[in-house]
Amino acid sequence: MRAYFDNTAPRAALAGRFLLLLVASISLNVFGAEPPPPLGFPDSNALLRLSASSATLRWTSPGTAHVEFQKAAWPGVRFEVGKAYEATNWSAVGGLALDLRNPGDVPLDVHVRVDDDPKANGAVHCRQGHATVGPRERVTLVFPVETTATGMRAGPPLEAGKNSRRMQVSGKPLDGSHIVAFLVFLAKPDQPRSLELFSVRWLPKPELRGIVDQFGQYTRAEWPGKVHAEAELAERCAKDYHWLQEHPPIADRDEFGGWKKGPQLKVTGFFRAEQRDGRWWLVTPSGHLFWSIGSTCVRPESSGPIKGRETMFSSLPDEFTKRGQADFYRLNLERKYGENWLAEWVGTTCARLPAWGFNTIANWSASDTFRAHKVPYTATVSCGGLPFISAEEYKHVPGPAHRLPDFFNERFPEHYEAAIAKATAEWRDDPWCIGYFVDNELAWDSWAQLGTGGEYLTAREAIGAPPTLSARQAFVKLLRAKYGNVDAFAKAWGVAIRSWDDPVTIKPAQLNAASRADCSAFMTALAERYFSVVSAAMKKHAQNQLYLGCRFAIRPKEVVAVAAKYCDVVSFNIYADTVDPEKWKSANDLGKPVIIGEFHFGATDRGMFHTGLRPTKSQAERAKAYAKYVRSVLVMSAFVGCHWFQYVDQPLTGRFDGENYNIGLVSVTDTPYPELTAEARKVNAQVYQLHRNAAR
Repeated sequence: MRAYFDNTAPRAALAGRFLLLLVASISLNVFGAEPPPPLGFPDSNALLRLSASSATLRWTSPGTAHVEFQKAAWPGVRFEVGKAYEATNWSAVGGLALDLRNPGDVPLDVHVRVDDDPKANGAVHCRQGHATVGPRERVTLVFPVETTATGMRAGPPLEAGKNSRRMQVSGKPLDGSHIVAFLVFLAKPDQPRSLELFSVRWLPKPELRGIVDQFGQYTRAEWPGKVHAEAELAERCAKDYHWLQEHPPIADRDEFGGWKKGPQLKVTGFFRAEQRDGRWWLVTPSGHLFWSIGSTCVRPESSGPIKGRETMFSSLPDEFTKRGQADFYRLNLERKYGENWLAEWVGTTCARLPAWGFNTIANWSASDTFRAHKVPYTATVSCGGLPFISAEEYKHVPGPAHRLPDFFNERFPEHYEAAIAKATAEWRDDPWCIGYFVDNELAWDSWAQLGTGGEYLTAREAIGAPPTLSARQAFVKLLRAKYGNVDAFAKAWGVAIRSWDDPVTIKPAQLNAASRADCSAFMTALAERYFSVVSAAMKKHAQNQLYLGCRFAIRPKEVVAVAAKYCDVVSFNIYADTVDPEKWKSANDLGKPVIIGEFHFGATDRGMFHTGLRPTKSQAERAKAYAKYVRSVLVMSAFVGCHWFQYVDQPLTGRFDGENYNIGLVSVTDTPYPELTAEARKVNAQVYQLHRNAAR
């Protein structure tokens, strides 16, 4: 979101500048060690301190700011330093707590942004958060001003009362010594919406010392299922066994998890895809219809770095200190299952998944689970090792700014074939292997355009790169063939260059019809190069199994169309509340089946700090969200499965990239989340009947 409130917009009456007694104890420029009193709305004069954009403000007794957001791009209210509050230095502040209510009859997605510079525009000098407030719900939304420790996506809860909910926040770290404003706004409401704001409170930073116990759990909260003594792990092992005895796999499944009571099709000995009665399916080696419902990252580890945060752990085994990594999940498995822990874990896990209705061990899972031959699996091919398409002389910045590998590079075919040959060697003749995902969430376009693309970042980077970049040479070849000479090209694009070797710098707003068409043609050629090479290598080295695509996150239409030519199954990672049939109706036109490589939901009511990409209020709501999502996929005729991300929660203090999400089917103590797994068993048992009845 790049929109922002124009700082030059008309302001409220100047008299408001003399009414800054809302927060009487705030010093002129800095908050002290203790947070200031709340910012409230004691009378109508308080509204003069606020700036509204595409919104109107009115005061209601006994102290409420009623905001009416108009149907506009980014309607909202701005709280500026020196006007709504005085302190620019928020170094002692851990977060903002906004006490508010949604008076409407539909959910309201509330956004908050904190700026550390007047140049903030939604992309720089700010952090942003959002949360959904239910109809007529009163809640305290908590906005963490910063991540409370390096390498963690979220820290411990900020104390804001029982009826509080943490917002999803993103953006680079703020300069806490220079906060200039914070904003409350909506994102493109389809009609006028209202919000009641009662107060804003500044919260202190949480204490981080000793927040992780000997089992990898949060020390300062209690919840159902928390482990307090090592003996409890052995007790739970026995409970797992008895539960599995009482909950066998779903009765209508064949040995591969296919639909045993469905039609008997041709037996080929390997998985394949087939369309029947207008619906796509996978088919098991034994000839039964198969809809892939699985979990990624089924592996006996969940580790994260400890350097620089050793004091957060109440105890650290020597092996963790030596490795510089803490893996409490693996340690708990050793405690729970004993000397033969790995084999015991594999056996339990491969029994749990079918009992919960899952029939697939999905991406990034442990090969030990493959070899058990109890649950079908998808294998992973990761390549890398190529230069990137970049106008910055191949510099690669990890994270949201990362670029796409240069698939026109002459090393690409040989390099990828070698990686594919190695990754498929052990599994190519295994009937339990459904197929292979190659690469993951490639940066086909700007990550700001997460989804369908439209900025043509990769194409613009290619044409702006040095002449030695292979992708640039391929692009120039296309342009020469179309325009003949550089002058005709420069005129069509509206750029000033004199030689084909001159780099072309062009921003998204400068793209015209000609440049968009040319960028589109380049992306088609790039996709042809990539998918044709990978497909040929897959057919050579794993001809019996399915090529499952590259797990699109950014999905430009040109690239997806080419993927459908070469992939056996086209894959997308879709994080949403549901898969919208209108938004995804184009899947029916691909002529290939579609599978979802990742989705999840999380909550923070069981000792975890972050919900993941799709937040819910509680474990009960998380379970309902799972069922709703899966049902939304099942009714779509082109889809042949969806895979949950992931099997076990991420580490409390963050994995390698800081993610510390509550997204597991099991916790760090290998304890299943009963609400989620019970709901999964219920809806997963219905996948064949529901998909059979899908709209054609």
